[in-house]
Amino acid sequence: TASVAPTATVGAPFFAGDQGANCRGGPSSSSYTVRTGIGKGDTVPITGKSSPEWGLWWVVQVNGVSCWVYSELGAAGGDLNSVPVVPAPPTPTPTFTATPAPPPPPTLLSPSGTLNCADATGGVMLAWTTVNYPGGINYYEWALEGPFDESGSTSETQAKTGTLTCAGAVFRWRVRTVGGNGSIGPWSDYMTFTLP
Repeated sequence: TASVAPTATVGAPFFAGDQGANCRGGPSSSSYTVRTGIGKGDTVPITGKSSPEWGLWWVVQVNGVSCWVYSELGAAGGDLNSVPVVPAPPTPTPTFTATPAPPPPPTLLSPSGTLNCADATGGVMLAWTTVNYPGGINYYEWALEGPFDESGSTSETQAKTGTLTCAGAVFRWRVRTVGGNGSIGPWSDYMTFTLP
């Protein structure tokens, strides 16, 4: 009588992690975020695999979460011939947080033109308009250029310089705004004054 060779029974497909592995929302580490992880020595059931253009990724179930793990991060076993190809899910649309526009420069008010030299003995008052900005204003920076340079910052809309040189000295100055979110706006145009 003929003898019949026994048929080996291959079990359900599984993936065993041989190192810690991220399990993602799709078959790519750059396009899909991590959903959960597979620890070293953990064994999870395989329910699908990627199409060839992605390389070999397994679709697995980890504590009720369906996710994708790269095949080289562990070993697969069981009846792998029965594992269906699963289309990759659409890649997530990246969300961008709009960077707020920087605050505008204030409008310079005074001084300009020719000043009285006696009034510059104790310094000259620089004045500009208030800037309205959605994030609020942190402070204003001002800069004075001439026979010597001076600069500073203030939360007010005016600032007093130190004693200035006369005898035909020409000074120019400008201001910029620093918003409450730390963004720095552009410098205003220069305003010029002369001390005879």
